[in-house]
Amino acid sequence: SWSASDLRKKSFSDLHKLHFTLYREYNLLWTEQGFARRSGGFFENPGRKQNVKKSMAAIKQVLGERKREIQAERENKEEE
Repeated sequence: SWSASDLRKKSFSDLHKLHFTLYREYNLLWTEQGFARRSGGFFENPGRKQNVKKSMAAIKQVLGERKREIQAERENKEEE
């Protein structure tokens, strides 16, 4: 999974592309898990799904940090 410290180095565009890729991967894993459940088998990579969720949460965290920084800068400019 991607850590927040690694994601802070990426641009908004890169984060957007990565989030979209992770979203597709999560949907693929969700589908595989459902297929395994219906066919009576087992889901081979449950940890992979969790790693994707952690990475998506880290992206959300980094974007939230950037948003708060921008808002703080705007407030500082308005006070001046």
